Amino acid sequence: MADKKKIVVLGSGLGSLSTVFNLTKDPSWKEKYEITVYQMGWRLGGKCASSRNRSAAGRIEEHGIHIFGNFYSNAFHSIKDCLEELKAAPEETIKTMDDAFFPDNFASIFEFDEGKFKRWPTYLPHNDEKPWDKGYLPQGEDVILEIVQLTYSLFFNSELPEEDESIVKGLLDKIISGLQNSVGIELKNLGRALVTKALELANEYSNTKEPGILIKIIEILDKARDWVWDLIGKIAESSDYFRRIYIQLDYYITILRGIVIDGVLIEGIEQLDDIDYRDWLIKHGISDLSINSPLPQIPINICFQYPDGNSDSLPKMSASGYLTFFLRQIVAKGAPIYHFKAGTGETIISPFYRVLKDRGVKFEFFHKVKNLKVNKDGNSIESIEIEKQATVKDGEYSPIFYFKGMYSWPEEPFFEQLKEGKELKDKNINLESYWTDWNGVDNIKLKKDKDFDLIVFGLSLGAVPYIASELVENNIKWKNAVNKIKTIRTQAFQIWLKPSMKELGWDEKMHGHDFLVGASYVSPFQDVSDFSDLIELEDWKEEKPETLLYFCGPLEEPLEPTDFSDTNYPKMMENQVKWTAIQSLRTNILAILPKAINSPLDKWGLDFDLLACHDPRNAGVGVNRFNQQFVRANIDPTERYVLSYPGSEKFRLEAWNSGFDNLIPTGDWIDTGLNVGSAEGSFISGMLASHTIVGSPKLEEIDGYYFLKKIRKKNPDPKIN
Repeated sequence: MADKKKIVVLGSGLGSLSTVFNLTKDPSWKEKYEITVYQMGWRLGGKCASSRNRSAAGRIEEHGIHIFGNFYSNAFHSIKDCLEELKAAPEETIKTMDDAFFPDNFASIFEFDEGKFKRWPTYLPHNDEKPWDKGYLPQGEDVILEIVQLTYSLFFNSELPEEDESIVKGLLDKIISGLQNSVGIELKNLGRALVTKALELANEYSNTKEPGILIKIIEILDKARDWVWDLIGKIAESSDYFRRIYIQLDYYITILRGIVIDGVLIEGIEQLDDIDYRDWLIKHGISDLSINSPLPQIPINICFQYPDGNSDSLPKMSASGYLTFFLRQIVAKGAPIYHFKAGTGETIISPFYRVLKDRGVKFEFFHKVKNLKVNKDGNSIESIEIEKQATVKDGEYSPIFYFKGMYSWPEEPFFEQLKEGKELKDKNINLESYWTDWNGVDNIKLKKDKDFDLIVFGLSLGAVPYIASELVENNIKWKNAVNKIKTIRTQAFQIWLKPSMKELGWDEKMHGHDFLVGASYVSPFQDVSDFSDLIELEDWKEEKPETLLYFCGPLEEPLEPTDFSDTNYPKMMENQVKWTAIQSLRTNILAILPKAINSPLDKWGLDFDLLACHDPRNAGVGVNRFNQQFVRANIDPTERYVLSYPGSEKFRLEAWNSGFDNLIPTGDWIDTGLNVGSAEGSFISGMLASHTIVGSPKLEEIDGYYFLKKIRKKNPDPKIN
């Protein structure tokens, strides 16, 4: 029998975990290869790593807001397979997908109008299916029918339950009653006739795929849009309802028009990589009112698409990435939003760690990659240099602990398991940071053919210049990836408040498990979400909160690169995020929580005395209480978010074409078909890396890989048969 291949995995983000999960699905995998995952510090998960702060009410602390979209089908299917294999004990909280996720159909857009932010409550299209169930996988052609159905729903009725019909009715009914137009019935019939005809044609196209039908649909919907503006244009500025209806109609029709006119269904969506999303929407006729409204910015803010992390500038995103993100969402099944029922680390990372460990995968914690050496021919990696950060006393580190029915990750290492634990704790060394004067306990060199045959490169693109500069120097693909694909830093904070959301003034009518999710609030923290359901999973003793809000957004680049020897830099950046957050809360809480304001003399700012503190006796009063909330500056190279900049998609690496014969990249920065920074992109990347190594899964089994793509290159023969 041939010697088993040795596969080394660098990093443990979702791309790496997905790769290893797929590589080890074959029960006989251990007869063919060995797998070792090397991870800096004490946690797995990359940007999805979360922890329980054992000294602060056992609270969940995240890198930012993590929410899944309905089109995260590869992620959902992988997690479902993982949980089914795990067979968690009866007393564990997370055993099934319904234990792990719950749906949300509500989103709040925040619109700046008349000198203030206004809520724009939105009930999103959805159905009763579950995205983790097997079934029909949407195809690119399905977008036509789905967009027409969106416009149709605007003219006829809302998606609200019967008890709320008095709040929002069909567009034309509202127009007629509001304007008391003498020809209302005639206009009503004309408008409904137009969109009904468009829907009939869209259904016909779904069956026949006759291109000429698309032009007819566009002509009809253009008439409907012009007709609506003629009817309500004069009152759109003064009427929130009519303005928002028109913006939605204009936005959907513009996207449909652009898809048809640019021949996306025939020529592929990748042709739009070089054009910015704003330029593309304007090219296809979107109005000034709509393009400058918050609606088109939602995908942008979710994906932090701001050059250099500067949210004061106009965002940039390739039209191909933007449309792929939007279109995959509208054709997917289920609710548009899925929340985790626990922390990200507990919901996703722990189950994968436990399953992979049970399968026989080896994990080496406290191993920091320092350099990849390229051979003299420039076509292979000959060695990997790794810093061993600490020595585990008993040979194998145990990284998780049981807490309230879940396996959780701690906020710091279990120092008692490390020989250097006391020194690390006393010196307050952060083993997850590049900004450190801790030089580890040993330097390890892994050599080709002796210690590894293949390398899965699962580190974020932001780390490449620092630990893989020889790849950039020796290969134009890596040079282009580093120079053309932009990455940014991000920032986040979490606040716990004593009153409930309702008591604080959140009075929107929501249903079932709906929670506040917003992606158009005040810069730089445009993204905000209600995670109050997680409080019951924490361990508050005295000031038990009723509300938990997460905020996150892009973080500006420094004027000059900061040397990693400046060990004070992470704390300085954490303080910057802290004071930015405080300033935001002091000036912009009114639209979210109008009853959380400071006093009748300050109608904009948060009353900081409402914050719940895990150590109330030492919390102080007012803004001092913010010191016991949680802030995070995601500044390390491995934490940087990958942008979908115009013109960058062509420079994403293919998993099977890295330019080095023993190196397979994985992560949401490679060419995944989705090509937007996301958990879904990471899961796809792992499937592609596994496909590269062993030929499984097949490309056609990866949902969305071919979505609206004209040309997809095939992988040559797998590296391991």
